[in-house]
Amino acid sequence: MKEKELIALWDSKRNQIVMTQLAPSIVLATAFVLSSLGLFTNATHQAKYFALGVVGVTGILAAITTFGIIRESEAIIEDLKNEKDLSSVGKKISESRELVMLNLAVNFIMSAGVFALAAWAILK
Repeated sequence: MKEKELIALWDSKRNQIVMTQLAPSIVLATAFVLSSLGLFTNATHQAKYFALGVVGVTGILAAITTFGIIRESEAIIEDLKNEKDLSSVGKKISESRELVMLNLAVNFIMSAGVFALAAWAILK
């Protein structure tokens, strides 16, 4: 592939990462609103565990998808490193492996933290 195609693929991967966050954000926003309104207070244990399960599964699926996208992004970085006479954009992308890994690490850490907060809010 040529540099221009690799950059287009890179942009596609960045958009995919953003899109993987939509479903968990909607689920978390819903859980937050329900919790804020106190609707989990009198809910059955089954309803609470079901809500927590939906939050967890949605987050786990998004995390797995994000991991796959990050792996593909790493391959694009490697391919760009092998290209000669890169543009400034191509060069910046080829040097961004650490940033991509930071994104992955922060994503997983924050996901675990948000899940713990959701569990606390739903099960309290």
